[in-house]
Amino acid sequence: MKKHRLLLVDDEPELLAVNKECLEDEGFQVFTAKDVLQALMVLESEEIDLVISDMCMPGLSGSDLLQRINAKGLDADVMFLTAYGTVENAVECIQNGASDYLLKPFDLVQFLRKIRQVLAGREKRLRMANKGKSLEAVLAFGKTLSRQSSMKKFIRMLIVEMRKVFSPQGIVLIMPSIKEGDPVRRLSLGPLVTNSPDWIEPLGARVCALSEAAILSCEYLSLCSPELDGLGISGMCAPLRTPFGRTGWVLVLRDGQSPPYLRDELNLLSLYTAQAANAEENRRVKQRLEDMSLEVVMSYVTAVEAVDVYTRGHSERVGNFARSLGQELGLSTHELEQLYFAGLLHDVGKVSIPHSILTKPDRLTDEEFHIMRKHPEWGKKILSSISSFRELVPIVLHHHEHFDGSGYPQGLQGEDIPFLARAISVVDGYEAMTSNRAYQAARTPEQALAILEKGAGSQWDPDMVAVWTKVVLRMLEDERCCA
Repeated sequence: MKKHRLLLVDDEPELLAVNKECLEDEGFQVFTAKDVLQALMVLESEEIDLVISDMCMPGLSGSDLLQRINAKGLDADVMFLTAYGTVENAVECIQNGASDYLLKPFDLVQFLRKIRQVLAGREKRLRMANKGKSLEAVLAFGKTLSRQSSMKKFIRMLIVEMRKVFSPQGIVLIMPSIKEGDPVRRLSLGPLVTNSPDWIEPLGARVCALSEAAILSCEYLSLCSPELDGLGISGMCAPLRTPFGRTGWVLVLRDGQSPPYLRDELNLLSLYTAQAANAEENRRVKQRLEDMSLEVVMSYVTAVEAVDVYTRGHSERVGNFARSLGQELGLSTHELEQLYFAGLLHDVGKVSIPHSILTKPDRLTDEEFHIMRKHPEWGKKILSSISSFRELVPIVLHHHEHFDGSGYPQGLQGEDIPFLARAISVVDGYEAMTSNRAYQAARTPEQALAILEKGAGSQWDPDMVAVWTKVVLRMLEDERCCA
């Protein structure tokens, strides 16, 4: 058990020596100082739990010491020893933050009782402060966990946090089943559970039968499996109970060389698992909503393509082309996802274009072309209403802008056009040229690349055209090798 560290401050050397010896005999670690300045030097170099200071000393007094401790923000409790003449000063110091005072003369029993009272109050206060800090940490962790989009990232972050906070030698994570009857998904990590020892299965089954968080004593674990008898392994577990009733568990285990977990640690684990369960359910709900939203929006795209036989599959091909271009550009995973989905949805606004215009085999009139040019803005309106697609809006809105500023809807020029919109513009043009349309037959890839090269710097970003040309030529070479 950690010894409490005391600092005695008194200008009488004999009294200092006597009190130091008595307190050391009681198991305290004792430092001494003959005046305020020396006391401050000790406080700044050592971690002190309690300062026991005489009230009246030559030069700077006990009140001065307390003021300097407060001013420096030093973390130590202060108790004063005072004669009757300075009781009022001692009470004033209590009002300014001292923990207690003891009247002279006193006996050893009184002295020790006062010290232990002050130290008990300090420990209680520190526990409460640590709980507050722990709660803040748990809430911050829950928010961070909720932002994880994939189950893999979710689990990795949860395991890292469990290791950091609880220092286990083994972690067993049993994830909530999605549907009743689904197989249990279990993950075991750490030296105690490496290679999934035989006792993991019965332990997991017994824990899953519990109704609430629990300390797992050595005796309890021995009941789970005879293999655990005498190993000294202990631990604790808490449920991952989602708002919709699905329950998983987190188990943290320690070997016999480590102290068993305490009730406060179990309460903290329960806070973490509650946050993790809510974050996991929120992640699932968000994913389901995004999937549903994508299905709804893709139904618009399908409706557009169903009207015109020539454009069927166009959006999916543009999405795949855009992803290939993004990979060649070295974009991040998130940017690749943006490109792919923007490619799928870039023409979603055409759902508002009359069928007669979409399928017209002849050249569009000025009025019809004016209507057709509205589809990026209508696409913006559709996607802006769905939070998970809002970051795609600038790409969809500006995929018909031209590099020289002659495009639509806003006539943006050069690098004012969003980078990913410039990428979609190139692959959209390429796909349209290499597919059969009502108004023209499909061109060969080489012909399409030649048109892109001719329009580089005017219609399309020349750097983007160069990179896409490289991608297409490689694809053509691969096709020739496989032929």
